[in-house]
Amino acid sequence: MRRHVAFYVHHHGRGHVSRTRALLDQLVLPATVLTSAAVEDATFGDAEVVRLPLDTGVPESSIELPPPAHLHYAPVGVPGLRERTALIARALADRAPALLVVDVSAEVAQLGRLAGVPTVVVRQHGARWDAAHLAAYDGAVGLLAPFGPELEEPDVPPLVRARTFHAGGFGRPPARDVDRAAVRHDLGWDPDDQGVVVLLGAGGDGPRPEDIAAAARATPDHRWLVVGRWDHDDVGVAATGWVDDPSRYLAAADVVVGSAGHNTVMEAATVARPLVCVPEDRPFDEQRRKAARLRELDVAEVASSWPSPATWADVLARASARGGDGLGRLVAPDSARRAADWLTSLVDRVAA
Repeated sequence: MRRHVAFYVHHHGRGHVSRTRALLDQLVLPATVLTSAAVEDATFGDAEVVRLPLDTGVPESSIELPPPAHLHYAPVGVPGLRERTALIARALADRAPALLVVDVSAEVAQLGRLAGVPTVVVRQHGARWDAAHLAAYDGAVGLLAPFGPELEEPDVPPLVRARTFHAGGFGRPPARDVDRAAVRHDLGWDPDDQGVVVLLGAGGDGPRPEDIAAAARATPDHRWLVVGRWDHDDVGVAATGWVDDPSRYLAAADVVVGSAGHNTVMEAATVARPLVCVPEDRPFDEQRRKAARLRELDVAEVASSWPSPATWADVLARASARGGDGLGRLVAPDSARRAADWLTSLVDRVAA
């Protein structure tokens, strides 16, 4: 085995890409990224990028075989899945990495182990104790949690907890030296304006545009700004459109509104801004479980669904009164470096 790290990066949403980028920024070893994510290769810095086909398409067979218990996704007769699996196996055989970091796929984690490559599985929130997840965890040399132990699931199985390295909270590498006053000036916000930034992710549907507009109309003493994918100029809410790094806008906010997605929570925490957290439906109850932990820690104003217009003034007031310091303590400046150092220590073990 070579002192080389391979990363499998799932293509849905941006959290997987952001975490990998943060790790690569700190990793001193050569790396290869295997992904179908629709981002530029340069996103991953100096790492080699192997492009994978999507594992979807029209099946060549009419037979329907349910996946076995230890796999989530295993359709038969799908050319893209065949080609994707072969490319991953070929990349591992050619590069002989000391580690395969999987963010995330139970199937790829098991494929890596079958190919004789030690795997590290990146943890996500949710009830991921089914047979497929446990098979991936059981075959891994370690599990990486991009959050601290305070955000751990209360019902985590002993095997999973024992193998997990809690790096502390990290996500996308934040922008440096953001001038909050300058950003607010550029937005046309007066110093006394109360700015609300709604952060829309890339992995889900998010709130309806008309609901955001209704919330803005119900709180005329606040300035609302939507950051993320947005083509609804007709509803009368200011928007930036998609930006690769929203941290400058978050730093300008008095309150951030977003989902319980990993990136959203970590980005609000990085700038220590009050957060109104509205979890979205995700497999394994991921966001609702994370939101429950945030509520129990009393670090965010959590709403089970988008609040009605009449309640938004109180929601924003409660979030502002709580502040963002508690949320800010969920991240640490050295979390990504600690995670990269831990990966390097595993390479030292397996490549010796």
